Amino acid sequence: MGRWFGIIMGAIALALAAWSGWWWFGSTAQQDAVEGWLAERRADGWQAEAQVSVAGYPNRFDMTAEGLRLSDPEAGWAWAAPTFRTYMLSYQPHRVIAEWPGVHRVSVPGETVEIEAGQLRASAAFVPDTRLELTRGIVEMHDLTMVSGLGWTAGIADGQLSVRASEEERGRANAYDGVLSIKGLLPPDAWRAALGARLARELPERVEEATLVATAVFRQPLDRLAVESGSVRPETLWIRPSAIRWGPLSAEASGRLEVDEAGVPEGTLDLKVSNWKRLLEAAVAAGAVPEDLAGAVQAGLQLMSNLTSDGKGLEAPLRFAGGNVFLGPIPLGEAPRF
Repeated sequence: MGRWFGIIMGAIALALAAWSGWWWFGSTAQQDAVEGWLAERRADGWQAEAQVSVAGYPNRFDMTAEGLRLSDPEAGWAWAAPTFRTYMLSYQPHRVIAEWPGVHRVSVPGETVEIEAGQLRASAAFVPDTRLELTRGIVEMHDLTMVSGLGWTAGIADGQLSVRASEEERGRANAYDGVLSIKGLLPPDAWRAALGARLARELPERVEEATLVATAVFRQPLDRLAVESGSVRPETLWIRPSAIRWGPLSAEASGRLEVDEAGVPEGTLDLKVSNWKRLLEAAVAAGAVPEDLAGAVQAGLQLMSNLTSDGKGLEAPLRFAGGNVFLGPIPLGEAPRF
């Protein structure tokens, strides 16, 4: 009996030693990989600094980056974080949970925004190789606030962004399905001011909900190389039925856009809008529609509304063509760039 007990204890000790060796190897490899990536970015001209450590023995690799500073002078963006953490099971290192505690600062040319949340975390799964191509991911946010150095403040009560490799577009490479759901969006005061005093008084403080459902085909996979090169750009956007609701205003849209290499979209979205007259008033108040054209624009929209709805709602194509955007035959200005 004593002999068998000794054999069993020896086997257990050997297994523990082997597992401890694997954890030490994996944790060291992860820390070296993160520090090596930061060094490569510095060699490319970035600012890339952080104090990196890995804990979590025996079943996890918990990476912490303290005093994180990332900036790409060529692209013009920067990110500063007091702490950034990732968590991985030691036997599934291609599945990651990340969280962003504290106040983060994101800068683009001319503006810096401070971001803080009650909870801001994400989970993702990658193809298990060095390119780390995304297969699925979810970002969750609760009680998030954004404060700009230009003086505006915005917030989100609850939000979720989910992305996964698309099954419907399997005939095309680099296709991903995405859903963005936001509840309790607090817009900047400038948004309300731009709507005009009358409409601003009718609207609640927060946008009740906004949902975007889309499939995007990108020019290259969503992986580590795309992030490093800053080349995350779509070539096709298929907008599934998506909607926004803010007090008496609501809108729905769906359609398909093709995006050229300069980021200019071409295509049509089918748009449904309630209380379109209020929106027209807001567009005039914001200067998006000149006052001397307001009457003609209202007459054109009223005709479309009578043909497609009850006169209060509006159903019309939102066309993107030649670098501009049109609501039916009415030009609205320059199209956004992706």
